[in-house]
Amino acid sequence: IKDTKDEDDDSSEDSTSEDGNSNADNGNTNGDGNEKKKKKRKKKKKKEKDEPKIRWKDSQAKRLLYKDIREGRVPAEAKDADGTLTGKLKDIYDLRPEFALYHHSKFSRRLSALRKTIKDTKDE
Repeated sequence: IKDTKDEDDDSSEDSTSEDGNSNADNGNTNGDGNEKKKKKRKKKKKKEKDEPKIRWKDSQAKRLLYKDIREGRVPAEAKDADGTLTGKLKDIYDLRPEFALYHHSKFSRRLSALRKTIKDTKDE
């Protein structure tokens, strides 16, 4: 005599719910946590792809920031001799609408790199 309970257990995993989705599709599997993590990762990556197709290194925003530093509109140093901040990052970021096309979270690093580039070219 066959044990029908085993067959029922196997078939329930592949069963289809009333809405037409299989149990695997509506989160009834043990891998449900992994599915959610993958979706979250995709959302994070999508947010970071919101920048324009023109990369920062080739952008008008970078050229304008470079020009602003050279002309003194943006301080060439982040801190003065006393260690006091020379300007708020948000104020510099809001200086031009072109900067807003790029992520604020990356702006500090980009500003710092430009300041370093300018400082290194002055030293030569």
